[in-house]
Amino acid sequence: TYTFNNLNIGDSSTSSTLTLQDAIVTGILTVVSSSGTNALTLANGSIIELSGSGTPFVIGAGETFTPGTSSVQYTSGSGANVTATTYGHVAISGTGTFVLGTAGGQTITIGASAGDTASFVVNSGTTVDADTYDPAVQINGQSVLGGALVIANGAAWTKGSGTITFASSSVQLWQDGTA
Repeated sequence: TYTFNNLNIGDSSTSSTLTLQDAIVTGILTVVSSSGTNALTLANGSIIELSGSGTPFVIGAGETFTPGTSSVQYTSGSGANVTATTYGHVAISGTGTFVLGTAGGQTITIGASAGDTASFVVNSGTTVDADTYDPAVQINGQSVLGGALVIANGAAWTKGSGTITFASSSVQLWQDGTA
């Protein structure tokens, strides 16, 4: 496992490609906006841990990110924004609030297509906010919530044919405010 403070893929004037496997980025992982195309590919089965706060994963406009079957883990001790892109697997843990997306009108996809073995895991004691930017979230796999998921202000959570698992040692309430 490699550890980086900040990791920039490419620069603004060339095209660069990197395949990354098993890394910890304590600052920001950036696929830099370029006049060419910069590309980040995660090796299948790898784990990339993003422990930075703010927005620890930035994909420049027009640049590419290929997740394969890798796992991206957001682990900030003070919360972070979860970048809108397609992931293989996502795990979120830590204190503070993790906000899905970085702007309105975005989509977060976990698993490339229906039937994937992708997973979206919110670990115990973690709060995820799907309200601030109201992103579309497509999970082509399973969801395991051990923390808090906040969906408010007219946002909708639509369960497809998969399973939603609530993992907590205390009483949990799933309430539909439109009933």
